[in-house]
Amino acid sequence: MDVVLVSISVDLALISRVLVAFFWGATWAAFLQFNRQGQFLVERRTWLTVVIGVGIDMLIAYPGDWWTVVLVISFSSVGIIFRSLWNESQGDNPNPRSHKLKYDLEDAAGLTLAVLDQLTALLKNGLGSGHAAAVSETLALVHQIHDKIIDARKGR
Repeated sequence: MDVVLVSISVDLALISRVLVAFFWGATWAAFLQFNRQGQFLVERRTWLTVVIGVGIDMLIAYPGDWWTVVLVISFSSVGIIFRSLWNESQGDNPNPRSHKLKYDLEDAAGLTLAVLDQLTALLKNGLGSGHAAAVSETLALVHQIHDKIIDARKGR
């Protein structure tokens, strides 16, 4: 009778690295979210937050193999992912580079062009002097709105 023995080993070094990475990522995410210097780094020096985060991950994973590095980076990113999803769900501060904002600005610019065309057609068809002045003032305001929307779309 052949009996196959199965051996289960527990790698305490790997488990401790993964736990340290998880707590490091949560602490880093909390610092970036709630600390004034962290918020500055997020706003103005995003590249530095990534370099610091991945650099500490590499120190935690050293001298591990490829799978150790993958696990450390995966577990340390949980805090940052949660922070990013939380901030995105709040919606108070839209990202000026987001596609939805750009599309909405383009739609608004298109609508103002349609209003401009209609007002210009009304002026060409000839209205009474009282109506012509009101249409002309509205036309000027819509031109200003259109210019501001285009500037916002271009990030100015």
